[in-house]
Amino acid sequence: MDDTNLYVNLAAGLFILPFFLFLTMAGQIADRYDKALVIRWCKVAELVIAVFAVVSVTAESVFGMLTVLFLLGLQSTFFGPLKYAILPQHLRETELVGGNAQIEMGTFVAIPLGTIVGGVVAAMTEVDLVMSVLVVGVALVGLGSA
Repeated sequence: MDDTNLYVNLAAGLFILPFFLFLTMAGQIADRYDKALVIRWCKVAELVIAVFAVVSVTAESVFGMLTVLFLLGLQSTFFGPLKYAILPQHLRETELVGGNAQIEMGTFVAIPLGTIVGGVVAAMTEVDLVMSVLVVGVALVGLGSA
């Protein structure tokens, strides 16, 4: 069996697995607890995962990198419901549709932008430093925004 195909499928599976396992729990937490506080904790988790990603890539640990994918999927599972659930606390009822649209736009712009930047960085010969700064930097910006 081709190891590349195995790892690609395993990576995809590990990233989406938390959505199946924890999405209901994430929704309950978003409804039950202070949304702003849980968002901040999700962003702290994202920063910790980013640092773990840097360590895993630098150490060339396949197990570590696969663990990072699972943890990023887990973080996304919990953050997803929160980014919508907090809107009614900060927007008037007439602004909710626009607020949802802006959240969606941000998400769908970030996906191709991240794919493009990731492709450019992956094509570089010295990836470690640039990747480390980008990954941790983006996590810090997210934490600061929270």
